[in-house]
Amino acid sequence: MRKQIKSNKFCTILFLFLFIHFHSYGQIIIEDSTHAVNIAMQNSSEIILQGISALTNMKISKFNIRDFLPSVNFTFSDNQSISQFSADNTSKSLTLAVSQVIFDGGQRSLSYKISNMSNLYAYNEYEQAEKLFTTQILNQYYSVLKNVEIARIKNDLLNVAKEQLVIVEREFQLGLITETNYLEFYISYLETENDKTVSERELERQIQAFKVL
Repeated sequence: MRKQIKSNKFCTILFLFLFIHFHSYGQIIIEDSTHAVNIAMQNSSEIILQGISALTNMKISKFNIRDFLPSVNFTFSDNQSISQFSADNTSKSLTLAVSQVIFDGGQRSLSYKISNMSNLYAYNEYEQAEKLFTTQILNQYYSVLKNVEIARIKNDLLNVAKEQLVIVEREFQLGLITETNYLEFYISYLETENDKTVSERELERQIQAFKVL
């Protein structure tokens, strides 16, 4: 139970941190990994355009079957002749012509198959691109979570080191430890401080990469 409360606290810190950094983007709050993927998909023009193109071509390919259907032509004529010495003559005709390609060496069939295969391949490429992009988002999302935890641990270690430094300095003043012992601990303290700074920079880098995605 205590572990769950601590985990929720970490997530709250992360989402607050993301909220602050996304402030200029309309106050976007990342709720969970699924929400992160949805936002990324909605704002990726490359994925959107690739999907529209693939789906449009798939739909168009369905209409290519018309090349194999008979073509029908209607012709209507209306003729009138007027004569002074005989009755007027009026004729109307409607002509229906149906034509069907019987054999073209398989060219139409081959073209139809190639078109369908090409469109199917393009759609599969779109699906793969979408899956790859989703994986990138999830990896970056959890990378941010990991670095939030690392930064928290480094910060806790520095706070402990600060408390110990006060004690060590007092012991050195009282002559309980040598100057060498004091300097060794002080160097260790500086390394801990540097580790905290490095972890915060790495967290910032991961967040920036996450924002770009």
